[in-house]
Amino acid sequence: MKNILSCMAVTVAMLPSLLRAETVIEVNLDNIKQYEVVQIIRFEGGGGKSVHNDTIRDGKSSFTFTCGPITEDVYYYVVLKKGKSSFSNHRTIYVSPDSEATLSGSGDYPPNWEVKSPHPLQAHENWMNDVEKEFLNAMQDIDYVRDTTKNKEQRQALYDKRDSIDIQMTEKLLLTLQEMPIDSLWLEDFARNTTMINYEGTDYPHYGLMKDVYGRLSEADKATPIGKRITNDLFGKKLKEGDKFVDYDLYDIDEKVHHLADYQGKWMLVDFSSYHCGPCRLITPMWKYLYEKGGNEKLEIITILDDAKKQFEALVKSDKPVSPLFYDHDGKNGIHSLYKISGTPTFFVINPEGKIVRSWLGTYTEKVMQVVKEAGAYPAPTYKTENGVTTIVNPTYTDFSTILVDKVEIYKDSVILDCTQPQSRSFRISSRSGLYVNGQCVSKITSCSFGLDKNAKAKFGESCHFRLTFEPLPAGTTAFDFKEGDKKGDFFFLGMKVKE
Repeated sequence: MKNILSCMAVTVAMLPSLLRAETVIEVNLDNIKQYEVVQIIRFEGGGGKSVHNDTIRDGKSSFTFTCGPITEDVYYYVVLKKGKSSFSNHRTIYVSPDSEATLSGSGDYPPNWEVKSPHPLQAHENWMNDVEKEFLNAMQDIDYVRDTTKNKEQRQALYDKRDSIDIQMTEKLLLTLQEMPIDSLWLEDFARNTTMINYEGTDYPHYGLMKDVYGRLSEADKATPIGKRITNDLFGKKLKEGDKFVDYDLYDIDEKVHHLADYQGKWMLVDFSSYHCGPCRLITPMWKYLYEKGGNEKLEIITILDDAKKQFEALVKSDKPVSPLFYDHDGKNGIHSLYKISGTPTFFVINPEGKIVRSWLGTYTEKVMQVVKEAGAYPAPTYKTENGVTTIVNPTYTDFSTILVDKVEIYKDSVILDCTQPQSRSFRISSRSGLYVNGQCVSKITSCSFGLDKNAKAKFGESCHFRLTFEPLPAGTTAFDFKEGDKKGDFFFLGMKVKE
């Protein structure tokens, strides 16, 4: 009797979990010929993370995926993969808590698959897919060929062909938007397309058609944050060299308001960034590196996220930034829109008088250091000779690529460089490296602290510090260059002076 009661107690305790509903995606696919894996990617707050992989067997994939906790900004991509490559086409699935969504279909083209879900956004997503799938399938064919060919000319021709199809798809979408009722999803779709003007300018082939579609907007539509962004995309002035910077309300972790004007009088490097932007996160160790050297006395590096507060808080927690980091309550519709940011990271350089000096898209260490030099924000070199050893801290340079040299120690029998790779990316030091004078190698490398011809990478969010040892320099050397390897594209640090 005691055992029976115990079993009943366990059963009663389990009832909540047995009765609890789950959010699931039921997948049934067949006739898949070119791919090896069906992958599910979970998006929450803009960034995606792979959460499930199912191996395709005999052209089929059939499984049930349990989604876990669902919030209003969660959705899923289902993609096909082969090896390490995943291709651009996917099906988007919106899920409602405690419900089932289904994905079914046949063949290698995700746009041809059918998605059913009770989520209210799924009907709009399915409509969008039907409008675009003919073009998406054609672009998937191009992607597959392009990613398997090594001929540069052929690859470029495929890129051009893909761009042409993309322009045709945009035209069809815009024509469809002319006929559809305007709601929040309509505005989101339109805004995704008007962003192209920030890339291409008013010469974009469908700029005129976009203006026609814009004519459908009411004054109330235009007054919304996304309506203002669309208006600025189409008609706003693109900030250029010589213009005064534009300010906006920016918020820190405590919701205190800040402005770019707070830093006027210093040089500013404004980093328009995003939590889920990989390249954005890889370069941030450089900000810590420069601030440790006191660079912020003359140059302030200001990062502005286009994410919601949740992602902003996550970034503050994970990266522990030392430079100003803010977010914009209006996200992509705020200061990012005013500066016509078409991709992240985008950098704007502002001089102490508040004028924009230059801007660029992408993580270029060399361009950042050019700003550092222009602002006089890098510490001056110091020289010391003691007991026959010359030590140069923060050696001057005329040019460099990727690797920074923090200290040089010149001994009678060797030369040691203390170096930093200021980005969290993989790299290696070649055994062909050397020190050069007038273009001639005068001292070959003998060792590297993490090994020659071996990959090294700092922990995510950190710089990589290492030491290189070389043969002694010839007597009378007054300046030398470091070159990593002996071919075009290798790292270098040029113009190190031996004496002050």
